[in-house]
Amino acid sequence: IEEPSAAHEPVISLHSSHDVVADEISAGVAPEAPVQTTLDLPSGISNDKSTNNSTKNSTVSDNDVENSVQNVDNPTVPDHKIVGEALKTYIIVECGEQLILIDKHAAHERMNFDRLKAQTRQIPAQTLLVPATIRLSGADATVLEENLELLSELGFEIDPFGENDFIIRSVPSDMDAADASAAVEEICEKLKNGNIPDPAAARDEILHTVACKAAIKAGWVTEPAELERIACEVLSGRVKYCPHGRPVSIVVTRNDLDKLFKRIV
Repeated sequence: IEEPSAAHEPVISLHSSHDVVADEISAGVAPEAPVQTTLDLPSGISNDKSTNNSTKNSTVSDNDVENSVQNVDNPTVPDHKIVGEALKTYIIVECGEQLILIDKHAAHERMNFDRLKAQTRQIPAQTLLVPATIRLSGADATVLEENLELLSELGFEIDPFGENDFIIRSVPSDMDAADASAAVEEICEKLKNGNIPDPAAARDEILHTVACKAAIKAGWVTEPAELERIACEVLSGRVKYCPHGRPVSIVVTRNDLDKLFKRIV
């Protein structure tokens, strides 16, 4: 039995890339530059190390996330930071070189009014668990009966319950049920004493009352998300005055503050 010839044995060459380069240099051949392969990364991920490093090193504090708004979705709202709330009534917003104080009740009332007025369908109602009874003066009872159909379109269900007595079975869903009687009395007073030339004006007067009763109140504890929503509406310019015509915000500039503290003359 003959042993296999060495010529038939497979020769395995183990050379590292450094050995190949060394051999090429010794032979006087310039080594080829290594080929760099670019990986196909998912969309949104960069191959740029500097970009990845800068992303890795950047940090955002929890305070920035909660208080600072870098507007993306709505370019009409400037970048701002809610500093806090004063006296459970006024939202304090830092915007550039200005401090903006917002009356949260007045602004929210306007937001409610605009939303209700824009509705073309009947306003949703909530049925009172315990219907409220109300006794009115003769004049108020007359004006209420004249506007029962309009009130029904706006979420009120009110039935006569005697000569000048009425029973309130439902109110607009935005309102607090506890405000039912007070709201109806206020509506009667407005419709009786106001200059109401047409049904559209009467509708607006009723919606004023509904928007006011549904708005957050001064002195209430308000969630930060709700304060942010109100601030954005004011900063966008969509909300400037309450339905009664009062301004919802005032602006104090850095210059104003510097003068008050006599930092400048």
